[in-house]
Amino acid sequence: MADKIIKWNDRILTFNNKIISKGIIAPPPPTYPTLGLVERWDFATLTGLNGITWSKVTGTDNLQSGGPGSFGCIYFDKSTYYICASASIATAIKSNHAFSISMWINSVSGDNTYIGVMGDPCGDQGTYFPVMISYNSPKLLWSIWDTGTGDFHFTADDVFGLSSWVHFVGTYDGTNLAGYVNAVSSIAPVACTRSIDSGGLGIGHASFGSPGTFKGKLALMYLYDRVLSQSDANQLYNYGIGV
Repeated sequence: MADKIIKWNDRILTFNNKIISKGIIAPPPPTYPTLGLVERWDFATLTGLNGITWSKVTGTDNLQSGGPGSFGCIYFDKSTYYICASASIATAIKSNHAFSISMWINSVSGDNTYIGVMGDPCGDQGTYFPVMISYNSPKLLWSIWDTGTGDFHFTADDVFGLSSWVHFVGTYDGTNLAGYVNAVSSIAPVACTRSIDSGGLGIGHASFGSPGTFKGKLALMYLYDRVLSQSDANQLYNYGIGV
């Protein structure tokens, strides 16, 4: 007779209807969405799950422990930023193409200026590019920027308590910008008529007018070539906090 399935019920584990364990049985660990995943960086190293590496432009490598949950993070001291010019990045973030970015942000800057978290690293990768900016006041801006005529963006107000971790998912479906802060979608999608032309992506700095470079920490950065859903945002948030 074939073996019966192992059963987990009311903290009792049975096999072939025989009790083999009692007590608290830990549930499986949380996971993150993998559909459409281009790359995942947990910042234990500068190389991602699929082998795409961040290259330092200036400053020093500052990989640290102390990220959300039990994960590592990368620290920026306003002199360090990185560029990733992988073909996979350029393909994922291209004209009228759906993509999403997920990351944890811990801003410690109190400067009265724009602070570039992510975006076009050098100002020479094309006119249109995605950019994420934090203000000195606790706001976050998710934008498709056109250096000639302005930008299409939304701001998530009052999301940063300085020196605290905040999870952000930014999405673009080729028509609309949308986002989630700590897995909550409290911002109506913003129509965006810009297309994206990016040969690279930077973290710690963004060529957006004259922003300051970022001071703070980033952790668990994911790039997807699709629009993430509310369920995806929930899953990524729970994965970061270990729930």
